[in-house]
Amino acid sequence: MTKGKRLSKFELAPYPYDRIKDIIDDASRKFSQLLDLSVGTPCDDPPSMLMKEMSSSGSAVNGYPPSKGTPEYLLSVSKWLNRTCGVDIETNQISACVGTKEFVASLPHYLRLRTPEKNVVAGPKLAYPTYEMGAKLAGCDYVGLAETGIGIDLEYLDEIDNLLCLWVNSPGNPTGHLEDLQRVAKWANLKGVPVISDECYMEYNWIGPPDTILKYGKKNVLALHSLSKRSNAAGIRVGSFCGDPDLVYYLTEIRKHAGAMVAGPLLHAASAALYDDEHVQMQRDRYLERLRIFSDALSNIGLKVSLPDGGFYLWAKIMGAPPGADGSEPLSWAWTSWLANNFGVIVAPGDLYGESGDSFLRIAMVQPTNEIVAVADKISKFVV
Repeated sequence: MTKGKRLSKFELAPYPYDRIKDIIDDASRKFSQLLDLSVGTPCDDPPSMLMKEMSSSGSAVNGYPPSKGTPEYLLSVSKWLNRTCGVDIETNQISACVGTKEFVASLPHYLRLRTPEKNVVAGPKLAYPTYEMGAKLAGCDYVGLAETGIGIDLEYLDEIDNLLCLWVNSPGNPTGHLEDLQRVAKWANLKGVPVISDECYMEYNWIGPPDTILKYGKKNVLALHSLSKRSNAAGIRVGSFCGDPDLVYYLTEIRKHAGAMVAGPLLHAASAALYDDEHVQMQRDRYLERLRIFSDALSNIGLKVSLPDGGFYLWAKIMGAPPGADGSEPLSWAWTSWLANNFGVIVAPGDLYGESGDSFLRIAMVQPTNEIVAVADKISKFVV
C-alpha cells in the first residue's frame, strides 16, 4: 500500500489584540478607567439618519436579501464613488460584503479555487494582519513588500510566477502611507494579477482629496470600501467591493453559494449614510484634532511622531527604551506596558503589524476628544 503524503496540521496563531490582554488587566488594577487606543473601533456616534433608516418601514426583514446587495445599496455606492472621486462605475461592477474583514480573510481561498496552482499572496510588509491571515487560511504563503520612495516594491514580485493576488492599502494601516494607486493599477493591467485596494480610510486623507484605484482602471482591480470608518458604523457590518466585472461576478456567485449576505435593514440604512457627506466632514475634524493633540504630547516622552498622510492612527517611532526598562522585552511591548501602567492608555505594539514594526507604536484616535486631551495633558507634563 502506498503511503500518502503527511500533511502538517494548521496552527492558529493568537488573535493579535488578544496578545495585549495581560497588559490591559495589569493596568486595570491601577486605573478605574483606561483609555483604549489599541484597536481602530470608532467611539463617535453614527449619523442619525442611519439609525432611523435601520428601523424604517422600508427596510425589509421578511425575505432573504440578495448576496450582491439591494439595487438601492448598489446605486448608493455608485453615486458615492462618483461624487467623492469622480469615478463612473455601473452597479454590475459592485457587490456588497459583510463588513470588509470577512472579505479580506476569505478572498484568497475563493481566488485559489479558480487558480489552484497559484499559492502566493503579496501585500505590504507592515500591514493589517488579516491580509497575511487570509493567505494562511487559504493554504498560501504571504510575501510582505517593503515601501520604497514610490510605493510598495512591485519589482520584487517579478520573480514570483505563482502570485494569486496583491493587496494594497491606502491610506495605509498602520503607517498612514498613501500608495501610488495609478502605478499599481498599471501593474495589474500589465501583469494580469488581481490587485485588491483596501480603501476603508479613503475619506481620511490629510494631504489631498480622496483617491481610489478605480480612477486609473478596472481591469484586474477591485476596490474595497466600508461604512465602519466612514460613518462610525463598524457594528452594522456593511461594505462593498467593486471594479473588474469578471472578478465581481465570480466572487458574488461564489459568495452566494456560501450564504454571505448583508441584512436588508442594514443595506437600507447604509444607503442613506452614503448619500450624506456632512457627518464625514465632522468626523474628519474630530480625528485631525485628536491626531494633533496626541502627537504633540508624545514628543515629550521620547517618541518621534508625525501626523499621518491619511487614516486616524499615529505611527510613533520609538527612539529608545522607556524609563526604567530592563531590556527584557521588545521595545514596542516595553513601551506599551509603560504607557498603560503610568497613564492608563492602551496602545498597540508595532510588531502586531509585522516584524519590522517593533520600533513603533500604533495609536488609534478613536476615543472621545476630552479623554484624549486629559491623558495627553498628563503625558505632556511628565518629567523624563
